[in-house]
Amino acid sequence: MGLLALSKRREPTFSSVGFSNWKKACEKLAAHQSSETYQHASWKMVHALQGQSIDSIDQSRKSQELSRKCLYKLVIALRYLVRQGLPLQGHQLDEGNYNELLKMFSSCEGNETFKMWLQRKQDYTSPAIQNEIICSMSHEIIRSIIADINCNSTYYSLIVDGTQDCSGKEQESICLCYVDSNMNPHEEFFGFYEPKDMTGDSIANLIFDVLVRLPLPVALLRGMAFDGSANMSGAYHGAQAFIKKKQPLALFVHCGAHCVNLVVKESCDARPLLRNALKWVNELGKLFGESLRFRTMFLAIAHTENVSFNNIKKLRPLCPTRWTVRQSSIEAVLGQYELVIQTLQGMEESTGEAAARASGLLEHFLKGNTILSLTLIQSLMEPLTILNKSLQEWNCTVSGMLKKVNLIQENLTTLRDESRLLVFF
Repeated sequence: MGLLALSKRREPTFSSVGFSNWKKACEKLAAHQSSETYQHASWKMVHALQGQSIDSIDQSRKSQELSRKCLYKLVIALRYLVRQGLPLQGHQLDEGNYNELLKMFSSCEGNETFKMWLQRKQDYTSPAIQNEIICSMSHEIIRSIIADINCNSTYYSLIVDGTQDCSGKEQESICLCYVDSNMNPHEEFFGFYEPKDMTGDSIANLIFDVLVRLPLPVALLRGMAFDGSANMSGAYHGAQAFIKKKQPLALFVHCGAHCVNLVVKESCDARPLLRNALKWVNELGKLFGESLRFRTMFLAIAHTENVSFNNIKKLRPLCPTRWTVRQSSIEAVLGQYELVIQTLQGMEESTGEAAARASGLLEHFLKGNTILSLTLIQSLMEPLTILNKSLQEWNCTVSGMLKKVNLIQENLTTLRDESRLLVFF
């Protein structure tokens, strides 16, 4: 066939544009393999190899083997840094943990060939190559998990939650729960995915698209755990409703840890004294983080009171979403209440905006209602924090969750019966 005829019948999908229709990959690749363009390219490659000498072929094989061994060392270095959660790059392109680790490899005895290979014009240590290798490792891990599920025809469930990254982009985290052939439960994180918008229909389509790409059959989906927002758990227009239309056997469960957060939030917001006390703790944590003078004075007073440096707890603002995590902030204030009062009194005598904020907080923390409210909140949060942590365990079951909830309910009922929370309930 002439070159003119081939140019008219060439397939840009496999030569320049790139292939993306993976739903019909087997069909399209089989058709391409039987095409005249493929046959001509294979014929040219065979004749090109036949024209080479035995020495040149051996030299090419040795060069490939050397490159393979050196590339394996790059992968090992990347795998170590990624596994430990360490940054790869520094402030400059030739700095960072990755380059320093490669320099250490090349400086070892017997690695002179690796050092010369790194100095070639073709660079395999660029950020683009690093990301490509990391993506390849990620895909290999995902393929092994999917193979385990598909081989055993294992049922699975989904955990989906949304948040915004530092740039403001909305992203959905998708986790997979399943039980292997040895009846060991697994909970695997698969990645972050950016939805088209935050409607229930779009999020459901995003989930179906991820399942197709993995690939995982929707027929094996048996559960889904979301939060209580309308776009996720809505009975008619929520993501769970659209998923149930395709898979009625998938049971929707409101996230247990999120339910505990809602219980704590509603309990504290029900009484103004509790709500206001949390507000003062949050403002105190902000002042501690923003004012160097306040932190210095706090540490100086603690040293004067012979408080060990290891026993000093930082005052932190309250977590805006995870309510049960707020217990540590409240404990830091209650355990160092005298130090907090003395530091606020010292700050009140200074000048500036921080002094005005300290004066307002001192007025509230000197009231008995504040310390009483914080003590009540702590007694409420302690059992709920334990419950929240237990509900997030990877081997937690529905029956186990119900037993833990009943135990905590009995504990809170006992506290109320003992009149510790009677005035507020």
